[in-house]
Amino acid sequence: MKIIIVTAVDLNSRNRLQLSLNWIQERQCFHVDLDGLTQATILGRNPFECVRNLNYVLQLHGWVLLCNGAREDAHMSGMLGECFNGEKVYIGPAGPDTPIVSFFDHAPQESIKMYSSDVTFDTDKNRSQDLLSDIPFI
Repeated sequence: MKIIIVTAVDLNSRNRLQLSLNWIQERQCFHVDLDGLTQATILGRNPFECVRNLNYVLQLHGWVLLCNGAREDAHMSGMLGECFNGEKVYIGPAGPDTPIVSFFDHAPQESIKMYSSDVTFDTDKNRSQDLLSDIPFI
């Protein structure tokens, strides 16, 4: 998968940050470059899970990821993931007319899945958060 640029927004100041995501298949992770200032690795079983984990970690630090893969109503099937290399997701309720959109295209902030502060981590989220914990501007 090529390097993808997505936007994150600070929930308090509304400042925007460009993130470069590079999927590393053999390690099942995204290498994330945060505006050229720092780098991290976000783990997951596939790009969809990695973006969900990244969105979760960013929200812990007051930021939110603005792409279709982070939307509340985004979902992926095995077939969709295989056919489009994880670059497409369904948006909306499951059904025969459910739209398929580009995973990394911009999504409005009000459509993004928001996590509460008491969400329990899974192993990948714990390891991902440890990698981002020393980022001073997040």
